[in-house]
Amino acid sequence: MIHLSNSAPAFEVDAETRTIRGFALPYNATAKSNGRTYKFSKGTVRWDDPSRVKLLVSHDPSTAVGYATELEDRPEGLFVAFKVARGPEGDHALSMAEDRVWDGLSVGIADGAKFSHREGVFHAVDAPLLE
Repeated sequence: MIHLSNSAPAFEVDAETRTIRGFALPYNATAKSNGRTYKFSKGTVRWDDPSRVKLLVSHDPSTAVGYATELEDRPEGLFVAFKVARGPEGDHALSMAEDRVWDGLSVGIADGAKFSHREGVFHAVDAPLLE
């Protein structure tokens, strides 16, 4: 699994609807994960059912606090919206995001992703979205 962080400015929280949205993966920019440099472009990230893409805290599968309601492959990057679960864990995640302590999104790519290695950069060819 590959985890890539994003510092794109678009990040919004709507506590009333329990929704977090923003850009999770900018395209045509490099990002580092596990000592390697990666680059993604439009059309290289794939998914089937958006609701199967979970919102995790710190990429830990035991800390799912929501699910994707929107995944949009825009020219500038992968735009996402997540519905945050009710209960203590979801409430905590929502308040941390609303208070901008947690102020960005990050993706996790499933095992089996395909990359082309060129000039020290792993360019995504087929990257199944996990979280």
